[in-house]
Amino acid sequence: RLETYAGGYEYFPDVPLREWTADKAGEGIFYYTKELNERFLNVLT
Repeated sequence: RLETYAGGYEYFPDVPLREWTADKAGEGIFYYTKELNERFLNVLT
């Protein structure tokens, strides 16, 4: 998520680094269900 017009995020050096991997993509995209659904993967724009 890119917070371009909302002020962005503040950086603090003591905050641990977060690494996102492909198997956790559902958690990053769908906040409530935390899983990718088939419809999302098959719809093309």
